[in-house]
Amino acid sequence: MDKLLETLPSTKTPNPVLADVLSRKDVWRGQRLDTAARVISSGYPVLDQMLQGQGWPIAELIDVTQPANGHGEWHLLSPTLANLSQKSGYILLFNPPAMPYGPGLEQQGIDPRKIRVIKSAQQDVALSALVDMLQAQCSLAVLAWENNFHWRYAQLRKLQIAATHGDALSICFRKNTTARVQSPAPLRLHTQLKAKGLEIELLKQRGQTHQQQCTLALPRLSAQVHAELGNNLDSNTQVVGSSGFGKVLPFQRASTQSESTRQGRI
Repeated sequence: MDKLLETLPSTKTPNPVLADVLSRKDVWRGQRLDTAARVISSGYPVLDQMLQGQGWPIAELIDVTQPANGHGEWHLLSPTLANLSQKSGYILLFNPPAMPYGPGLEQQGIDPRKIRVIKSAQQDVALSALVDMLQAQCSLAVLAWENNFHWRYAQLRKLQIAATHGDALSICFRKNTTARVQSPAPLRLHTQLKAKGLEIELLKQRGQTHQQQCTLALPRLSAQVHAELGNNLDSNTQVVGSSGFGKVLPFQRASTQSESTRQGRI
């Protein structure tokens, strides 16, 4: 037996191809937790305690399902976005259900000058544009609303891979009607506004063995909930005044966009 073992190839020599694969951000080895992953605090201690690494993961896709648009997105993310808006870069909003309100964001500590809104009405163009946004080195955060696109697993997988190549807080908001679609996102949550606050159900994260829940209390003076506004924005390019957030830019394919569009594109 000893002679047989001596003839077997040594397993101590690392395989460079395997090592390269295992070093990728989108590869997870069973129950192993990546303690070196970058995170940013959610601003809510009760939520941070639930999240691996005590905060939102950076350069990973976060999948948030809701009953409808307007179920507490800004309440959930305002502390984090206020932190990020103090840094160099942009907070990109992709197909938001309504234009954000500048004074309201300033009241939450978010610098409106860092906000850029991008709209695209064509699903294939939208997916390509969103991949570019997730990979852009100027992105501090990318918040994308699925609206009527109904992304499938393969499309969500493209977004997840793109997020790992960027350096941003990457979140997609999807309605419950698509919650049955399997998602490759390492972190999945369900949020719903109720009278007692914003209920959060942590559906999935690496190393999690059971679902967790918490409720974030709403501020006394909160803006009116604007649910079901996601289909009211037209597909035309709009320009917001100086008191708003700059330009709302339509995305086009690189091969067809004009020179003026390329100069104005984020």
